[in-house]
Amino acid sequence: MKPPDLMQIDDYHFYVPAALPGAPTILHIGAYPGNCAHTLRARYPRARIIAVEVDPANLNGLRKRVAQDSVDVHTIAVGDHDGSALLYQCDNDTAHTIFNNERTDLPFRSKVPVKMRRFSTMCAQLGLSDIDLLLLNCEGAELYALQEICRGLAVRIGQMCVAWHCWAHHALYQRACRDDIIRSLCASYTIIDSPYRPIHWTLFVRKDLL
Repeated sequence: MKPPDLMQIDDYHFYVPAALPGAPTILHIGAYPGNCAHTLRARYPRARIIAVEVDPANLNGLRKRVAQDSVDVHTIAVGDHDGSALLYQCDNDTAHTIFNNERTDLPFRSKVPVKMRRFSTMCAQLGLSDIDLLLLNCEGAELYALQEICRGLAVRIGQMCVAWHCWAHHALYQRACRDDIIRSLCASYTIIDSPYRPIHWTLFVRKDLL
């Protein structure tokens, strides 16, 4: 089968446009600074676009970027339980994470409490039963969302563009989890490694959409 044509959103995120409907539902977790939501709104004027950003300090910048784009903005961390977590902030404002205390390359400078939800809870609270494009870039917490997806959810996901964050003390564990996730999803999804950022980014596209 001929490989599907890909389209970039920015330097990192990409997807298969032929596998999207005309009015897609798009969920971006780790949405700051909002460039993806802004670009996708221009391409899909009838889309429902939801931008989730964990860091309260980044919300103003995100909201300003998408102010004219009819994007729903929420501040939630995706995690392994419903409750709260500590967000570790570093000098790179796109790399804040609930795991930042375990990194050596980006030591944290502050920590703030944030609301955290499991991916399934987040989808239920947002009223999502069908996601056409999921952009998942949440500094290590992508594993929690993907592990729930592998176990089975009442949410249909057409495409997922995933950033892998395998670093510091949990690097071996996270790489093993990544490999397990890829093996689990390969029956239902075509798996495409990023031609732009190989190893670190992967696209999953439902086979029935290709």
